[in-house]
Amino acid sequence: MSTRDDRPESDFLNRPVTRRQVLKGAAVVGAGAVGATSAYAMLVRGAARRVVLHDINAAKVRAEVLDLGHGAMFVPEAEIDGSDDVEICGGSDVVVVTAGAKQKPGQTRMDLAGATVDVLKKVRPAASIVSAGGANQAGISWATPMARAYSDWT
Repeated sequence: MSTRDDRPESDFLNRPVTRRQVLKGAAVVGAGAVGATSAYAMLVRGAARRVVLHDINAAKVRAEVLDLGHGAMFVPEAEIDGSDDVEICGGSDVVVVTAGAKQKPGQTRMDLAGATVDVLKKVRPAASIVSAGGANQAGISWATPMARAYSDWT
């Protein structure tokens, strides 16, 4: 069985194998199913030394952070934290925005898209300003295609 350190210098296409950069910090805005799974994937891959979750629902964030913490012994070492205060995103190299509105009974997809866009309009600027990653900061937004299309027209 090979380890990370004894991999061959190139793959079968003779392209050099490059070591991936480990981020100092990554923030996930939205602690729902997509946000929690995104944070979990970052932890499993060892993508960041610090992974934080932010959501307006403090109880949900606390529960997700506890769940992630319980599995921490099985993933590369990283700090896991969460809060309902956007300041938790401070210093992150990457901000992943997964926040969105939940569909209500009888609500059309277009109405849901509009509600999701309203949430994103509030969340994105605050998360970007607080994280202060500067020119090296990356932002990733996860939204349904309908919400993305709707936001392009509004």
